[in-house]
Parts: sequence; structure tokens; C-alpha cells
Amino acid sequence: MMPAQQEQYFRVLVSMGHCGSGKEITVARYMKGYSLMEVFRDASSMPRAKSKMRMGAVRQIVPISYDEFMLGRQSETEDLYLQRVGGVKHQRQRSIRTA
Repeated sequence: MMPAQQEQYFRVLVSMGHCGSGKEITVARYMKGYSLMEVFRDASSMPRAKSKMRMGAVRQIVPISYDEFMLGRQSETEDLYLQRVGGVKHQRQRSIRTA
């Protein structure tokens, strides 16, 4: 009987778009998974990942500790590029102000 795999934590550098024609930005994302390939697949299919180079959008995957993972997830919530601008919440707030 094989032991159960433990979830691992990773810092993944992903090339993302939506910042102008032919331009990209590399963003650090913090992910967890059971294998490097699982994390690679998930990062490749993330929203905003460069679609013309889906598999090439992942620049680097580095195993990290749980503490680094938690700090990274916190920094993601403060990253303006990763926040939903123009989403439902933003539109609702804007309509309330104009009413």
C-alpha cells in the first residue's frame, strides 16, 4: 500500500496579458498541489495567462514552505493587477455612487 501524497506549495511565475497589444507582465502566483505537473497544468490554464503561448506562459515553478505560501497569498490580495477591476462588485459600487 502506497502512502498518501502530501500537498506541496509552489511559487509560480506566469506570463500574463491584458496590458496592451503584444505586451505581457510576469506575475508570481502561489499555488498548492500534489505534483509539479498538476501545478504546471493549472497555472497554464489560468485566466489572463498568455493564450498564444499557453504552455510557455509558465516561466518558473519553485517549491516553497507553507509560511512562504501564506505570505504570498496575502500579497496576491494586494496586487492591483490580480484584483477584479470592472467586476460585478465594482459596477455595483459605481452605480450606487451615481444614483
